[in-house]
Amino acid sequence: GGLVAEELWFDQISTGPAGDLVYATGLAGKMIGTMGMGSSLVSFAAAAEEGKSPLLAALSDDRTRQQIEELLEDAKARAKAQLQANAHIVEALRDALVDRQELVGTEIIEVITTAAGRSAGDIDLRVEAQL
Repeated sequence: GGLVAEELWFDQISTGPAGDLVYATGLAGKMIGTMGMGSSLVSFAAAAEEGKSPLLAALSDDRTRQQIEELLEDAKARAKAQLQANAHIVEALRDALVDRQELVGTEIIEVITTAAGRSAGDIDLRVEAQL
């Protein structure tokens, strides 16, 4: 999400999303390489028994690496669609942060609901992880 936001609003990418990419790559590697969520039921977790990194083993396999890349690209596309659809809310949060320096608790909800043109009770504020 941070990488896509930088692309959309700054037309460039900084080093900021680096940690997010490491985490997302590790998670995608586990999903595809060890949890059977790719096209193969081979678990690269078996490499750990030989003292090797399961993630490194998964990334070293061309087919598995391609599936990991596809999963990450799909997540990026979904993040971009969400940010574009809610750009007015992101920008309202940005403006509020510039004005107030900090937003906490109900202040965040207030900015979101105002930007969305709804009352707090009308908006589902659950955060759902979508990788």
